[in-house]
Amino acid sequence: MTIYRERPWLIEARQVKGDLREYQEVAEQFGCDVVTDGTPAGTYIVIPYELGGTSMAKDGDYIIRDRKGRVYTCPPNVFEDRYEPVGGDDELP
Repeated sequence: MTIYRERPWLIEARQVKGDLREYQEVAEQFGCDVVTDGTPAGTYIVIPYELGGTSMAKDGDYIIRDRKGRVYTCPPNVFEDRYEPVGGDDELP
């Protein structure tokens, strides 16, 4: 068996949390939409996939934009194991 290390690509990410205004701000930043039933537990950011289908980000999840511009969601436990901050609020090169 061969051992591999994940390449150190840079990503943009933001955690989904807060009120509806915060959700809308995050959704706008990533080009996504917000759906809500009017309650915090019923509020999600809908992330369309390039090849069809969607994903839903809920409170606590991270939304990521990778180096190819793809946007997807990541649960906080996976995000915190895989990523660490490397800089300020700059956009990817």
